[in-house]
Amino acid sequence: MESHLKNLRTKKEQGAVHLTLTQPEAGKLTVHLHRATDVKPMDHNYFSDPFVQLTLEGCKPQKSKVVKHSLTAVFDQEFHFHSDQIPAPGMPWKPLELKVEVLDWDPKGTRYLRQARHLVHREKEKKEKHEL
Repeated sequence: MESHLKNLRTKKEQGAVHLTLTQPEAGKLTVHLHRATDVKPMDHNYFSDPFVQLTLEGCKPQKSKVVKHSLTAVFDQEFHFHSDQIPAPGMPWKPLELKVEVLDWDPKGTRYLRQARHLVHREKEKKEKHEL
């Protein structure tokens, strides 16, 4: 299974997170986080220091690196989620929720930028982007 997540942009909201999902084996889901675009500027210099937190239902959250001074952050990172609810490739499985949060790192504390949720399940291969 390989897919990008659906467009989930709502009115007057900014940003898109580009990622690819693969299911290499039973019990494992790999998320390749490519980039975040059109990030909302949060700092006094009109940039942000974005990072992404990914949470697959039933698994511990995982965080990307922080990309300093950017509104288009390139991450190029892979995250591996392990769950008994993910069967062998090609087998049907119960949809699991993947929560994607874009946050802004700041010395005084993390600031929330955007969040989206997507149900991950076995489907035809397709390439899309996940907009926030």
